[in-house]
Amino acid sequence: MVGSKVLFFGTLLCLIACAMAKVTTITAANFEDTIAKSDEVWVLEVYSDMCGSCAEFKPTFDKVAAKIDHVHFGALNVDSKEGAKLAKDLNALQKGLPGVLVFHNANSEPKSIVAGEGVSDTEFTKLVQYNIPNRLSSNGKVIKLARGNNEL
Repeated sequence: MVGSKVLFFGTLLCLIACAMAKVTTITAANFEDTIAKSDEVWVLEVYSDMCGSCAEFKPTFDKVAAKIDHVHFGALNVDSKEGAKLAKDLNALQKGLPGVLVFHNANSEPKSIVAGEGVSDTEFTKLVQYNIPNRLSSNGKVIKLARGNNEL
């Protein structure tokens, strides 16, 4: 009986951790293969561990990432030399931190969207939904990539 309870709670913790792991850590080493060559939509948070606004925005980013299907979410920390250089190369720091970039596919330039301290989950969801393209399914119907009615 005790073993089954431990197994249940272990499985539950794994499911929670897996659900929260929707945000991929992006580095200078994996950016090219993960985002730059991808034909998928990516939303990239650019942040610093020393930034108070970034710390306040992170739960919002993570919550929206868990709620929106068919879009990949990544996070780039600019505290390392390599991360800072990549952010500079992407012009991700023009609007300050935290920054959010939307990559539509490998052939498009990233689009910077303003988000950060004080933005609600609903507001950020709308920003993401507004800035991602619709896709065509194999039968030619438009697939709305973001889920639902803009509410979490």
